Amino acid sequence: MYEFAQQLAAIAGEENVIDGAASGSEDFTHDESLHGEPSAPALIVRPTGAEQVAAILEAATAAGVAVTARGSGSGLSGSAVAPAGGLVIDFSRMNKILSIDETNHTAVVQPGVTLNELDAATAERGLVYAVYPGEMSATIGGNIATNAGGMRAVRYGVTRENVLGVQAVLATGEIIRDGGAIVKRSSGYDLTQLIIGSEGGLALVTEATLKLRPRLPVRSTLLAPFADLDAVTAAVPAFLASGLEPTLLEYIDALTMAAIVYTAEMELGIPDDVRDGAQAYLVVTIEQRD
Repeated sequence: MYEFAQQLAAIAGEENVIDGAASGSEDFTHDESLHGEPSAPALIVRPTGAEQVAAILEAATAAGVAVTARGSGSGLSGSAVAPAGGLVIDFSRMNKILSIDETNHTAVVQPGVTLNELDAATAERGLVYAVYPGEMSATIGGNIATNAGGMRAVRYGVTRENVLGVQAVLATGEIIRDGGAIVKRSSGYDLTQLIIGSEGGLALVTEATLKLRPRLPVRSTLLAPFADLDAVTAAVPAFLASGLEPTLLEYIDALTMAAIVYTAEMELGIPDDVRDGAQAYLVVTIEQRD
């Protein structure tokens, strides 16, 4: 492993190669999932570009070292946790927004860009990247790896509906590019869609072209209490059939709502008798232009 660590230092710089056991941090041993045992990687490397990622993967493949990609570690599936003796490629230094095209509504970003950072940059231009998995510190690379969804999926779809193309690196160290700032793709293999959701098992994404949308300035949110789950499930298709396009349409059971109210120290703003009889809630958000 020492020789392998020296190879990584030659690629990314000695200061960007960290001994997993001696790092003093438990951050890289887990993500936010509630299952799985913590596992410390043997090494952590922080590249700055696709060429470095390519050289790292080529070296890791030759050495037989397992590789795990990691963004902010906010995932819930354990996919950012390396096996013991493995290598973590930490994408925190690959965090540049390379371009935002206001005419064609696209953005090109590195995988370490967080949703918060992208949202702030697109808001200045009246645009938005619509994927919202619930954690704005999550990175674009992590979202792509897990095909993150979230509460806006009812209107805008999950990650795969919002990524137009990728640059990615194969285990051999080969850099590939698929898709881009285009909408119509009617022939050939769609490698972008194959890579999205593969959790790094096929390739590591080093750049992504994202679909942006106009940021709608008017937003209203409605909380609707229901007597039971059957009433909620009957209301949802009727609501969608009305022609309205909700940005958010989320079911919350009574126990979860009670926990939210208690933790956030908030009031629902509904009469006590209605609240006491409600076993289910529907949260609806509508967005539109002025």
